[in-house]
Amino acid sequence: MRVTSDVGPFSIIPEWVLDAEISDRAVRLYVLLGRYADANGSSYPGRGTLAKRLGCSVDSVDRAARELVIAGALEKTSRWTEDGDQTTNLCRLIYAAPVQHPGRKPAATPSRNGAAQNENHLERETPLAATPRARNPLWDTLTTIFGEPSTRSAQKVRGKVLSSLTAAGASPEEMLKRARKWPNYFPDAVMTDLALEKHWDTLGRPPLRRTR
Repeated sequence: MRVTSDVGPFSIIPEWVLDAEISDRAVRLYVLLGRYADANGSSYPGRGTLAKRLGCSVDSVDRAARELVIAGALEKTSRWTEDGDQTTNLCRLIYAAPVQHPGRKPAATPSRNGAAQNENHLERETPLAATPRARNPLWDTLTTIFGEPSTRSAQKVRGKVLSSLTAAGASPEEMLKRARKWPNYFPDAVMTDLALEKHWDTLGRPPLRRTR
Protein backbone atom coordinates (compact mmCIF):
# COMPACT_ATOMS: atom_id res chain seq x y z
CA MET A 1 0.00 0.00 0.00
CA ARG A 2 1.57 3.27 -1.14
CA VAL A 3 1.56 6.50 0.84
CA THR A 4 3.22 9.80 -0.03
CA SER A 5 4.23 12.66 2.20
CA ASP A 6 6.43 15.74 2.20
CA VAL A 7 9.51 13.60 2.93
CA GLY A 8 8.87 11.01 0.24
CA PRO A 9 6.87 7.87 -0.65
CA PHE A 10 6.20 5.09 1.86
CA SER A 11 4.94 1.52 1.69
CA ILE A 12 2.71 0.37 4.57
CA ILE A 13 2.74 -3.28 5.62
CA PRO A 14 0.10 -5.03 7.79
CA GLU A 15 1.46 -6.09 11.17
CA TRP A 16 0.27 -9.67 10.68
CA VAL A 17 2.65 -9.98 7.72
CA LEU A 18 5.55 -8.93 9.98
CA ASP A 19 4.55 -11.68 12.42
CA ALA A 20 4.04 -14.35 9.74
CA GLU A 21 6.39 -17.33 9.51
CA ILE A 22 8.18 -16.02 6.43
CA SER A 23 11.73 -14.93 5.68
CA ASP A 24 13.02 -11.38 5.86
CA ARG A 25 13.30 -11.37 2.07
CA ALA A 26 9.63 -12.29 1.72
CA VAL A 27 8.71 -9.38 4.00
CA ARG A 28 10.85 -7.02 1.90
CA LEU A 29 9.23 -8.35 -1.28
CA TYR A 30 5.79 -7.65 0.16
CA VAL A 31 6.85 -4.08 0.97
CA LEU A 32 8.35 -3.60 -2.49
CA LEU A 33 5.27 -4.97 -4.24
CA GLY A 34 3.26 -2.50 -2.21
CA ARG A 35 5.22 0.35 -3.81
CA TYR A 36 3.95 -0.77 -7.22
CA ALA A 37 0.43 -1.79 -6.18
CA ASP A 38 -2.74 -0.02 -7.26
CA ALA A 39 -5.70 0.72 -5.01
CA ASN A 40 -6.84 -2.92 -5.21
CA GLY A 41 -3.43 -4.33 -4.28
CA SER A 42 -2.66 -5.50 -7.83
CA SER A 43 1.05 -5.21 -8.54
CA TYR A 44 2.82 -5.60 -11.89
CA PRO A 45 6.60 -5.00 -11.61
CA GLY A 46 8.89 -7.28 -13.61
CA ARG A 47 10.78 -10.00 -11.79
CA GLY A 48 14.06 -8.47 -12.96
CA THR A 49 13.11 -5.13 -11.44
CA LEU A 50 12.22 -6.80 -8.14
CA ALA A 51 15.46 -8.79 -8.11
CA LYS A 52 17.53 -5.67 -8.75
CA ARG A 53 15.88 -3.67 -5.98
CA LEU A 54 16.09 -6.56 -3.52
CA GLY A 55 19.70 -7.31 -4.44
CA CYS A 56 19.03 -10.97 -5.18
CA SER A 57 18.42 -13.38 -8.07
CA VAL A 58 15.13 -13.82 -9.90
CA ASP A 59 14.92 -17.35 -8.45
CA SER A 60 15.14 -15.84 -4.96
CA VAL A 61 12.28 -13.50 -5.85
CA ASP A 62 10.21 -16.51 -6.92
CA ARG A 63 10.95 -18.32 -3.66
CA ALA A 64 10.00 -15.27 -1.61
CA ALA A 65 6.81 -14.87 -3.63
CA ARG A 66 5.92 -18.50 -2.93
CA GLU A 67 6.38 -17.84 0.81
CA LEU A 68 3.91 -14.95 0.56
CA VAL A 69 1.40 -17.12 -1.29
CA ILE A 70 1.64 -19.85 1.36
CA ALA A 71 1.25 -17.28 4.14
CA GLY A 72 -1.85 -15.87 2.47
CA ALA A 73 -0.25 -12.48 1.81
CA LEU A 74 -0.11 -12.73 -1.98
CA GLU A 75 -2.67 -14.04 -4.45
CA LYS A 76 -1.73 -15.25 -7.91
CA THR A 77 -4.47 -15.91 -10.45
CA SER A 78 -3.88 -17.65 -13.75
CA ARG A 79 -5.11 -15.78 -16.80
CA TRP A 80 -6.45 -17.49 -19.92
CA THR A 81 -7.10 -16.52 -23.51
CA GLU A 82 -10.45 -17.11 -25.18
CA ASP A 83 -8.88 -20.17 -26.84
CA GLY A 84 -8.17 -21.73 -23.45
CA ASP A 85 -4.42 -21.06 -23.34
CA GLN A 86 -2.74 -19.80 -20.18
CA THR A 87 -0.86 -16.51 -20.55
CA THR A 88 0.41 -14.89 -17.32
CA ASN A 89 -0.34 -14.74 -13.62
CA LEU A 90 -2.07 -11.75 -12.04
CA CYS A 91 -0.60 -10.90 -8.62
CA ARG A 92 -2.50 -9.15 -5.85
CA LEU A 93 -1.39 -8.26 -2.32
CA ILE A 94 -3.64 -9.39 0.52
CA TYR A 95 -3.94 -6.85 3.33
CA ALA A 96 -6.41 -8.63 5.65
CA ALA A 97 -5.04 -11.44 7.82
CA PRO A 98 -6.29 -14.95 6.94
CA VAL A 99 -9.17 -16.05 9.16
CA GLN A 100 -8.69 -19.83 9.09
CA HIS A 101 -5.93 -20.70 6.63
CA PRO A 102 -4.19 -18.90 3.74
CA GLY A 103 -6.08 -20.68 0.95
CA ARG A 104 -8.22 -18.12 -0.86
CA LYS A 105 -10.43 -18.03 -3.91
CA PRO A 106 -8.66 -16.58 -6.96
CA ALA A 107 -9.48 -13.01 -7.86
CA ALA A 108 -11.65 -12.37 -10.90
CA THR A 109 -9.71 -12.86 -14.13
CA PRO A 110 -9.13 -9.58 -15.98
CA SER A 111 -10.69 -9.12 -19.40
CA ARG A 112 -8.66 -9.82 -22.49
CA ASN A 113 -8.69 -6.12 -23.36
CA GLY A 114 -6.75 -5.32 -20.19
CA ALA A 115 -4.03 -7.89 -20.80
CA ALA A 116 -1.71 -5.75 -22.91
CA GLN A 117 -0.96 -3.20 -20.17
CA ASN A 118 0.29 -5.84 -17.71
CA GLU A 119 3.08 -7.57 -19.67
CA ASN A 120 5.63 -7.67 -16.80
CA HIS A 121 4.11 -9.97 -14.19
CA LEU A 122 5.83 -11.69 -11.31
CA GLU A 123 5.80 -14.99 -13.15
CA ARG A 124 5.19 -16.31 -16.67
CA GLU A 125 4.33 -19.88 -17.61
CA THR A 126 4.33 -21.99 -20.76
CA PRO A 127 0.81 -21.98 -22.26
CA LEU A 128 -1.25 -25.11 -21.64
CA ALA A 129 -4.71 -25.72 -23.02
CA ALA A 130 -7.28 -25.57 -20.24
CA THR A 131 -9.17 -28.80 -19.60
CA PRO A 132 -12.31 -29.01 -17.46
CA ARG A 133 -11.91 -30.90 -14.18
CA ALA A 134 -13.92 -31.44 -11.06
CA ARG A 135 -12.93 -29.17 -8.19
CA ASN A 136 -10.65 -30.84 -5.67
CA PRO A 137 -9.64 -29.03 -2.45
CA LEU A 138 -6.16 -30.58 -2.45
CA TRP A 139 -5.54 -29.67 -6.10
CA ASP A 140 -6.75 -26.14 -5.39
CA THR A 141 -4.37 -25.90 -2.42
CA LEU A 142 -1.43 -27.09 -4.53
CA THR A 143 -2.41 -24.42 -7.06
CA THR A 144 -2.50 -21.82 -4.28
CA ILE A 145 1.06 -22.74 -3.35
CA PHE A 146 2.66 -23.49 -6.71
CA GLY A 147 0.31 -22.13 -9.37
CA GLU A 148 -1.29 -24.11 -12.18
CA PRO A 149 0.94 -26.69 -13.93
CA SER A 150 2.39 -24.96 -16.99
CA THR A 151 2.93 -28.03 -19.20
CA ARG A 152 1.25 -31.38 -19.73
CA SER A 153 4.15 -33.22 -18.10
CA ALA A 154 3.88 -30.94 -15.06
CA GLN A 155 0.16 -31.63 -14.98
CA LYS A 156 0.85 -35.38 -14.86
CA VAL A 157 3.34 -34.87 -12.01
CA ARG A 158 0.74 -32.81 -10.14
CA GLY A 159 -1.74 -35.66 -10.56
CA LYS A 160 0.71 -38.17 -9.08
CA VAL A 161 1.48 -35.83 -6.18
CA LEU A 162 -2.24 -35.40 -5.57
CA SER A 163 -2.81 -39.17 -5.50
CA SER A 164 0.08 -39.71 -3.08
CA LEU A 165 -1.00 -36.94 -0.70
CA THR A 166 -4.60 -38.13 -0.82
CA ALA A 167 -3.44 -41.63 0.15
CA ALA A 168 -1.42 -40.07 3.00
CA GLY A 169 -4.59 -38.47 4.37
CA ALA A 170 -3.49 -34.90 3.63
CA SER A 171 -5.92 -32.03 4.13
CA PRO A 172 -5.67 -28.50 2.66
CA GLU A 173 -4.92 -27.07 6.10
CA GLU A 174 -2.17 -29.62 6.79
CA MET A 175 -0.70 -29.11 3.33
CA LEU A 176 -0.34 -25.37 3.94
CA LYS A 177 1.01 -25.98 7.44
CA ARG A 178 3.75 -28.30 6.21
CA ALA A 179 4.58 -26.06 3.26
CA ARG A 180 5.29 -23.22 5.72
CA LYS A 181 7.84 -25.46 7.46
CA TRP A 182 9.89 -25.99 4.29
CA PRO A 183 12.41 -23.16 4.90
CA ASN A 184 13.10 -24.55 8.39
CA TYR A 185 14.05 -27.99 7.09
CA PHE A 186 15.46 -27.18 3.64
CA PRO A 187 16.55 -23.50 3.64
CA ASP A 188 18.69 -23.83 0.51
CA ALA A 189 16.34 -25.99 -1.56
CA VAL A 190 13.49 -24.93 -3.83
CA MET A 191 10.11 -26.33 -2.81
CA THR A 192 8.12 -27.93 -5.62
CA ASP A 193 4.94 -29.96 -5.46
CA LEU A 194 6.98 -33.14 -6.01
CA ALA A 195 9.45 -32.16 -3.27
CA LEU A 196 6.58 -31.42 -0.89
CA GLU A 197 5.19 -34.91 -1.49
CA LYS A 198 8.63 -36.54 -1.16
CA HIS A 199 9.34 -34.90 2.22
CA TRP A 200 5.74 -35.00 3.50
CA ASP A 201 6.56 -37.15 6.53
CA THR A 202 9.64 -35.08 7.44
CA LEU A 203 7.63 -31.86 7.32
CA GLY A 204 5.09 -33.39 9.69
CA ARG A 205 7.63 -33.73 12.49
CA PRO A 206 8.06 -31.11 15.25
CA PRO A 207 9.36 -27.89 13.69
CA LEU A 208 13.04 -27.09 13.65
CA ARG A 209 14.37 -23.70 14.62
CA ARG A 210 13.90 -21.50 11.57
CA THR A 211 16.99 -19.89 10.06
CA ARG A 212 16.50 -16.58 8.29
